[in-house]
Amino acid sequence: MKKMLVLFFVLLISLSMVHAKSMAVQEIRPLPAIPSVAQYYSVYFDEEGEAIVTLSVNLVNNGDETINQLTVEIPSAQVRFLGVMQRVDDVQYDAYGNFQTIGYESLEVTPTELSHSLVLPLTLKDSVQAKETTNMLIVYKANGYVKTSAGVHNFNFETAKFPYDTSTVRVAVNVQEGLYLKGTRSNVNYLPNTMLMAKSTMDMTAAERQTVNNYASQIMYASGWVKTASYLDPLESFSVEGKYANSWFTVNWAWLLFILVIIVLVIFGIVFLVKKLKKNAPAKIITTKNTPEKKSQFLLAAGAGFFNALAIAIIWIIVVVIANSMGRYGSIEIVGLFLILLAILITLGLLIGVPLYLGSKYGFAVGGGTALTTFAWLFIFAIILVVILFLTMTTRTVY
Repeated sequence: MKKMLVLFFVLLISLSMVHAKSMAVQEIRPLPAIPSVAQYYSVYFDEEGEAIVTLSVNLVNNGDETINQLTVEIPSAQVRFLGVMQRVDDVQYDAYGNFQTIGYESLEVTPTELSHSLVLPLTLKDSVQAKETTNMLIVYKANGYVKTSAGVHNFNFETAKFPYDTSTVRVAVNVQEGLYLKGTRSNVNYLPNTMLMAKSTMDMTAAERQTVNNYASQIMYASGWVKTASYLDPLESFSVEGKYANSWFTVNWAWLLFILVIIVLVIFGIVFLVKKLKKNAPAKIITTKNTPEKKSQFLLAAGAGFFNALAIAIIWIIVVVIANSMGRYGSIEIVGLFLILLAILITLGLLIGVPLYLGSKYGFAVGGGTALTTFAWLFIFAIILVVILFLTMTTRTVY
């Protein structure tokens, strides 16, 4: 009986090991290779809220089947499709034996309008074989991304949807000359010739083909308000939000009002703290014992150091924001330099003047403590700023 039990347990362990090996083999089995796309957008908004969009699509066929067709959905209630081209590197010879490479050729498309999008059923002129790639340019104009309130145009641009995974998507937003884009310097890059993009390739001259090739190579490096995302699932889109207006003040008035309120509160806080502690502190504090006067001395130095550091931080935030927002105009460089010099003088005045004043009025301990707490709070504010910048740079919005 014991031998039979031992044999049973041995058989059970053997079956478990075989099952575990089969599971391990299944776990390391590679996933099937599927096609993927990389999307690069150049978006321009005008004063009426219309967007001119140029999309460069890099299609990679990682699968085993040939891709002959592709369906693209553009989210927007009002889309005016201008054209689509596919890169075809064919070499043709003219009557004199010279050859020319045709970079992009137009595709015939019959768009389908839906309630809140436009569907483009694309039939590729050059099929994408397994393990090969191709590139396409899609140009369109769209309304509905912008909502205007109190002179500020708030946009929410949504990228196109593809039936394949998206490895990366990059959106560069700019506005027309004379408008102010919040958060970055708007650049007037090379705008697409919409008439040229809608033109048949057969009717293009060699110079026009070269123009299209040059523009296509610039899209993935376009500057402006740039946002990126990675690893989108099929039929997912990426959303980019921002705002622009006719003047810098219109875009930033709420933020400037907030900064003004903070400055006023800091000034009132310093005045209130000095008056409050002045009643409990003698003109010259020379005692070294743990007395109420020494406690008031510590509180005065700590409070003055905090508000001193806060004032310095606010001053430099204002200077950086103003210089960054107005820096796209060459004549403003002098103004920016003046603001930086003024901020340096004010900073030195606060770092040196405030501790010297409090030290002469309430003693060396208060002046030295104010200087030390000022530097300590500046260090803490710097750490908080780094954390905020890190969190804002890694945000991603996917629908």
